[in-house]
Order: sequence, then structure tokens, then C-alpha cells
Amino acid sequence: QRRLLAPAGLTNFQREMWTATVNSRPASWFGEEHCPMLLQYVRHIETANILAQRIDEFNVEAIGDPDQLQVYERLLRMQANQSTMINRLAQSMRMTQLSVHQAHKRVPEKEAESERTPWRKAA
Repeated sequence: QRRLLAPAGLTNFQREMWTATVNSRPASWFGEEHCPMLLQYVRHIETANILAQRIDEFNVEAIGDPDQLQVYERLLRMQANQSTMINRLAQSMRMTQLSVHQAHKRVPEKEAESERTPWRKAA
């Protein structure tokens, strides 16, 4: 099965994130139906990185100025919102550590049936 190719119009960073994300899972993991979510996922990651850069460059000494404090707080809120969206999209596509961990813990259906006691067997 072919892997999803990055759509046209992405920035270099978004294309790199798309490729890294798609390659991090088996080829069958993502189908065409995932394109909109993947697109938003890589956009949110890029935006979060831009905001992180702005926060890192912020003059912390300027926080004493109420206007600058407001700018700093706004940047932090925007970054938190991006992180939330990244996490939600990753969960939707079952890419979080918790999703992967839970998938590995699941017992295959046939094994689960054989481990049931007689009074718990499905009818």
C-alpha cells in the first residue's frame, strides 16, 4: 500500500512533518479520509513552533510593563491552544503514546474468547 503524499501548497516545515508523521505508522494507517486531519495537524505544529520561538525571544524583563505582560500572556494562551489542538488531532488519529500503549495491551479477540470461563462465553 502506498503512503499518503503531502498535498501541494504546504510549507517546507509542514511537508517534513507530514512525511515524518505518515512514515511513523504502518502504510495502511492513514487513508485519504485522514488528509484533512493530517493537514490541520501539521499546520498546528508549525504554528506552535512559531509561537514557541516568539515566546523564547520575548524579553522577560519587559514583563514588568503591563502591556508587555499582556502580550506575553496572549502568546502563552495561543501556544496552549495549539498544543490542545495537536493533542486532539493526534488522539483522533490514534497517534498518542496512550493510544499506542493501549493498542498493544489489547488481547486479540480469539485469545480473549478462549480465556473466558464457560459461564461468560458469548451466546
